[in-house]
Amino acid sequence: MNTTDSSHGDDERPAAVVAAEIGADGWTEVARHQRWAAADHADFYSIAGDALATVNALEDLTEILAGQVAAYGQGRAVYDDSYTVDPVARLVDAVAQLRAAHAALRQASQAVNEFWSAIGHIGVRDARDVPSPHGVIDGEVSR
Repeated sequence: MNTTDSSHGDDERPAAVVAAEIGADGWTEVARHQRWAAADHADFYSIAGDALATVNALEDLTEILAGQVAAYGQGRAVYDDSYTVDPVARLVDAVAQLRAAHAALRQASQAVNEFWSAIGHIGVRDARDVPSPHGVIDGEVSR
């Protein structure tokens, strides 16, 4: 369904298209800012949680789009702009690529989730803390 119901001011594009652009721009900004940020495990943890939510949303989106693209040629006259490829074959290929992306995102989701879990166990010792002979200190881990 194509909708122009958008809560983004005068933008007449469909809400999903506007949101996709905002999300992509947001992650571009995250990478730009993090490149120059001081390394901090709390930031790693926070960004990983948001990255996991994003990967999961993209995984869902590929499944939604695959269903929509698979049915796109039904009831409408579609064409391929090269006029050399059967548009039905092009749509079949597009669905196959979405399914491949879905599988890759599922694997990425597992990896990002494992990173999020691992980094969540990291802390920084206060300089006054003294490690035990095994490299472990008693007490709370501080930021």
